[in-house]
Amino acid sequence: MIFGRACLKGLDNPPEDWPPVRLVAQKECFHLVASATLVDDAIARGAYLITPGWLDDWRGNLRRLGFDEGGAAGFFHDFARELLLLDTGVIQNSSLKLAELADAVKLPASSVAVGIDYTRLLLARLVAEWRLEGERKQAQERDHRHARELADHISAMDFLGRLAQLKDEHETIAAIEEMFRMLFAPQEFHYVRFEGGVAQFDEALPELSSQVRALHDDRAWSASGTGFLLRISSAGEPLGVVAADGFAFPEFRDSYLNLALSIAGVCALAIENARAYRRIKEVEDALREFNATLEQRVAEEVAKNTEQERLLIQQSRLAAMGEMIGNIAHQWRQPLSALSLLITNIKEDYEFHELTPKSLGDAIGRAQNLLRRMSSTIDDFRDFFKPNREKTVFSLRAVVENVMEIIGSSLSAHNIKVDQKITDDALVCGFPNEFAQVLLNIMTNAKEAIISSDRKDGLIEIRGERTDGQATLSVKNNGGWIPEDILPKIFDVYFTTKGTGTGIGLYMSRMIVENHLSGRIEARNLQEGVEFIVTCPVATPVPGRPTRAEKKS
Repeated sequence: MIFGRACLKGLDNPPEDWPPVRLVAQKECFHLVASATLVDDAIARGAYLITPGWLDDWRGNLRRLGFDEGGAAGFFHDFARELLLLDTGVIQNSSLKLAELADAVKLPASSVAVGIDYTRLLLARLVAEWRLEGERKQAQERDHRHARELADHISAMDFLGRLAQLKDEHETIAAIEEMFRMLFAPQEFHYVRFEGGVAQFDEALPELSSQVRALHDDRAWSASGTGFLLRISSAGEPLGVVAADGFAFPEFRDSYLNLALSIAGVCALAIENARAYRRIKEVEDALREFNATLEQRVAEEVAKNTEQERLLIQQSRLAAMGEMIGNIAHQWRQPLSALSLLITNIKEDYEFHELTPKSLGDAIGRAQNLLRRMSSTIDDFRDFFKPNREKTVFSLRAVVENVMEIIGSSLSAHNIKVDQKITDDALVCGFPNEFAQVLLNIMTNAKEAIISSDRKDGLIEIRGERTDGQATLSVKNNGGWIPEDILPKIFDVYFTTKGTGTGIGLYMSRMIVENHLSGRIEARNLQEGVEFIVTCPVATPVPGRPTRAEKKS
């Protein structure tokens, strides 16, 4: 094995009596003593690489390049910024000579110890690769030789071709028996079938069963000595055992056995084909039966999934309705207290003869205003659960404000502040009540997280913006993290960490956002809590057709 670079050019082929020679060309001569990474990095930064042999006679080498010590500096400065000695330790005073050369060419110089360990490793690797390549070629030659031998045997015994055409195992065994009787003329022929490594013995032939159980090799002579037992196997798995006994010419039993061994592989292939065809037929029959009932099963599964989705939606609405009733109770508490106070004042004014038509009219007006507020709450509740018949273009800000009207009192009752800021309102196409349900689910979860964390400074931040044709609504809370191993599962159906949770709120939110708004919903942990982000395409309003917010106003 010869290493080199330019010196390898022009080498003649070695003499025929030489051992094999391999030329190993290197990109750089320096790669023989240092790694390619070290060499390439040094060259890339402008280093002029030097070996100890060159440095030992650096003045003579400069003269051979046509320079004296005084004129070499300009030459080196044209293409180099430093000198780097790949020091193998083979010369003395290398540092002193390097300093002399650096002073002569006016360049900074340094050295790196490389030794010849790298060369040893490189040589060992190349020798190993060379040997492996030779072994691989030998193995390929052996494989090719074996394949040729097998092809020769098959060609010489073309009468075995009929076996490959058979598709029934019983017919295949009958053909194998016919062939053995034609070739060897045995008085007896038996076949013991194996399935899954288990032999299927004929109880009427106990002696044969004993011989098969005692068979530990691919073949054995029969008890009479005038026949043989031959195992037929594929990939080490036995398919059956052929027992041929009482040859007409037992003196040729060795030749008969060799011939039988040469055709055993073809017999195994024929049996395997027959069994494979049987399995294919079974699969085809199963597929035909499956296809016959496929349409019905698909319809049943679709109906089942539709019913399941309807039940999930119903459960989600019922859960939201319970939350809404609690919010209404919070919103009614204040006007009911005010109504109670008004009635008490009217009673006291009447008892003290201070009730005048004007004071009574003012009290009635205030009471009517309170009742209108309570009635408006009922309208919001009714509108929230009224299903939208068709998609419409609605305002993101309007939905947020509607949800805040519903849940705002409940948040205030738990001292939870809401920081709402929608910098650039966006129009979205979908079902506004469903979007409101998504937002209500997120807000309710945020409220429950803050309450569970026992924070006294509960805060929910709502941010909305429109960027690059996408509307984004963000809801942050400071109620603590969701464990990282649970976070990817919170949108799965029936997944909940609450003792009384249903696990369908966030699942339905994801279904609504993805299927009805063509958007996405995701959650991530922040420093003090969790942020839910809903993103969906911005819709273009239809000219002359009011949006959901305009209809409400």
